[in-house]
This record gives sequence, structure tokens and C-alpha cells, in this order.
Amino acid sequence: MTTSVLDRCTWPPLASPHAEALRAAVMFILQEVDAVGIIATGTIVRGTPHESSDLDIFVIHDAPHRRRIQRFFHGVPTEIFINPASAVRRYFVEDCRDARPITAHMLATGTVVLDASPVVAELREEAVEWLAKVAPSSEDAVVRERYAAATRFEDGVDVAAADPGTATMLVTQAVTAMLEHFCRVNDGRVPRAKELLATVAARDAELGRVAQAFFSATSIAERLTAGRSIAERTVEACGFFEWDSGPEAPGMAPSTEDDRKAIDAVRDAWVEIVASGDAGGLADLVTADYEVWAHGAPALGGPRTVVAVMGAALAKNSVRQAYEPVETVVAGDWAFQRGVERIQVVPKDGGPPHEHVQRALLVLRRGEDGRWRYARGMTNGFPPAASLNPGT
Repeated sequence: MTTSVLDRCTWPPLASPHAEALRAAVMFILQEVDAVGIIATGTIVRGTPHESSDLDIFVIHDAPHRRRIQRFFHGVPTEIFINPASAVRRYFVEDCRDARPITAHMLATGTVVLDASPVVAELREEAVEWLAKVAPSSEDAVVRERYAAATRFEDGVDVAAADPGTATMLVTQAVTAMLEHFCRVNDGRVPRAKELLATVAARDAELGRVAQAFFSATSIAERLTAGRSIAERTVEACGFFEWDSGPEAPGMAPSTEDDRKAIDAVRDAWVEIVASGDAGGLADLVTADYEVWAHGAPALGGPRTVVAVMGAALAKNSVRQAYEPVETVVAGDWAFQRGVERIQVVPKDGGPPHEHVQRALLVLRRGEDGRWRYARGMTNGFPPAASLNPGT
């Protein structure tokens, strides 16, 4: 089995020992998991390795677990990241929110070694889209970032005379946060640590020069002088400053009844869109990492796949859905709803209509915009001749 899959692999042009290491790593992966996609990525694959660079390999499989492995192959340090597609899509969302699109960068810039499923191309296309996105920072979040970095710097200044070591640690943490804040505000993303200074210098040469001086300083006095300059240019403060978050009463979250109404509204919107015959609107009703396990069918994941599959079905059929919830449970930003789904299908070519009835479990997640969307789903057919009582 491993040999036949290896024959389907495409190998990037790498020099020794990286070429041998990649082949050995792929053989190891195929013995460990049933991979549907393998992507080699990182500086080695991009042709810009350093002496200590490692080989990064992103693996996609259908099993519902993730795994990280670090091993040497032919003397080359190798990091292997194994994930199902649903986890990858969740990383896209989380990384974008944190302004650190690490997963999207790995998939978009890597080289596909094994492509045994359409999900590989889907995830790479989505990765390119996520790289183009910029997560907006609220005014409150920006102020909180500025305040945290400025007061951390002030803490370092306070202990500089008595404890230079601790002061160096604190002001280094503060200046790093300031430079990351500078990148987040100006570029909408935070670069990797080893690219931070170069990124800052490319945008602001003088700030880059002062940052180099800060990290190269041989005394705490030199470091504090450079640090103050960086603070003024990035967070506009070297310590405490006045600000007001405004009222943030704990009771401002929606009530459970409000949540139930909002969840029912998502269901009603889905039913209406399906009835209209235009599946495009469904993309806005699911999370980026959405995945549904339909009874007797392959798993479907992501807004793009949902629209494509439903669009193909609606092109051939008129579909009417109805969902009768039996139970809705809300727990913070997550909720689930279980019930009975009835689907009436009328073929557009004149074929006989039919109705399908099944049990459904729907999981929803509230996004940062406050909206509920479907995040997971599972359907299960009734046993033959069973009652349509949802509890049977």
C-alpha cells in the first residue's frame, strides 16, 4: 500500500540530504496515518534554508484527531503536523484573529507531495484567501495592547537600578510587544519572531535602526534609551496613561432566550435559501471550519464545499426542508440543537418526487461578530419502519 501511494507522490527539487529526508519522512507518515494530502513547506522547500532550518510537513487525513511529530530523517530535523480538514479550517480562523496566519502561509506556499483528495486543493485555495484577509482590531483592543506594552516597559524601568537582569527581561518583552503592535496596526498581521526586525525595518527604516540598537545594547542604560524611543514611535507612551474602557457590565451578554431566537433564525434562513434554489447564501450561515457528517455520505467541510454540493443538488432539484427541533442547549458561545429534518425533493427533469426524514444534530458557534453559525452537523436515518418520534 505504501509503495503504491509513494508512486503517486510529486517531489520538489531538493538537494541532499533534504531530498532523502523528505522521502524518508513521507514513507514514515504513510506508515503512521492514512494521509489524503501531504504538503512540504518551510524555508528548505522554498529554497532559502539556514544552517539549522527544519523540514516542515503538513499532513491532512480524515481521522478526527490531530498529531505533531518531531523527528530526524537523514540528520534533518523534521516537524510533521497531522490534522483533519476541520482542524485546518479552525486554524485559519484563529490565526487570522491573532494576525498570525501561520497555517495559511504553510499551505499556500508549500509544495504538494501527495494529493489524494479534493480537500487538498480546497484547503490551499482557502489558504490563499485567508492570507489576503486582514483581521480588524477594535479601538479598545488597540488601546489595551498599547497600555500592556507601555506599563511592562515602565516595570522594567522601575527595577533597572536594583536588578538589571530583571529589567532587561521586562523591557525586552515590552519592546517585542511594541514592535508586534506596530506591525499589527500597520500591516494587519504579526510576522514570525525571526522576521520581526526585518519587517519593521522595511516599513520604517529609522524604527528598524533603533530596534537593532535596542537588542544589540551592551548596557541597561543603552537599552532603556533605545526602548523609550521605540515606545514613543509605536505605542506613544513609556508607562501609565489615562484611558477608560467604558461600561462593561457582566450582564450585557444575550440571554438564553435571545440566543434561542437567534439560532432559530439561522435555521429559518437556511431553509429559505435552499427553497430559493440559490445555494450561495449558505456560505454566510456556516463557520470557516464547518463540517457535517451526513448519513451514509462522505464528510463535507467548509463554506466553499457546502455551496458547491448544495448548488449541484439544487441545479437538478427543487428542495424544501423543514426542521423540527426537539432540544436546544446553549453553553456560552457554543450551542447544539437536535431534532427531525424532513426534506422534500422534486426533480426538475420530471422524475418522481420523494421525501426523506432523518434525525439531525446541529452544533452552532457564536462568532466575534455576535452571530450564530453552524459549525458541525450530523444526520442519522431512522431504522426501517421506525416511529418518527425523535426519541426512538
